[in-house]
Amino acid sequence: MGVSDEFHFNWLQEAVRPLYDDMRSKLPNNPVVLGLAERAPSIVVEELLQDLPFQYRPCDLFLDDISGALRHDLNDLSALGDVLRADIVTCFRSSFFIISNAKFIRELKALLNPGAYILIDFPIGSSDLPVLDFRYDGQTAAAIYDVQRPSVFKTTFYDDILLRTTSGEG
Repeated sequence: MGVSDEFHFNWLQEAVRPLYDDMRSKLPNNPVVLGLAERAPSIVVEELLQDLPFQYRPCDLFLDDISGALRHDLNDLSALGDVLRADIVTCFRSSFFIISNAKFIRELKALLNPGAYILIDFPIGSSDLPVLDFRYDGQTAAAIYDVQRPSVFKTTFYDDILLRTTSGEG
């Protein structure tokens, strides 16, 4: 998702790192890791599990080219409960695609083994703006607003509410 991934994952690692030892001690041998909207294990999973063996299952609607990938939309995980049970579920930088957080969490619970860990970053704020300004390697890679098909994007980028509530800060 661009250069911001480096900073975002640095923050995630810093936030989760104090829990690693406790998590490792409670995980079963060869835990199943479900990566929602991921193509490969995140840096957080790689650091958490280090040299431990684990089974990784990527899951996304658009993973035609990855053998063993689970093709499911974040907004309908109901069929996955018949396919696998996970010890760790990750969903980073994609939760803004979730339409109903309550439905998502309910369906996610059906996939979890007892004592499983869920690592998700839910962004704050919302935006329905003409352009979301994503950058990659110094280049703008913007998602353009389509007037015929408006979408609401939940985002960690600045929005009107955030700007109003923090306008006196720094």
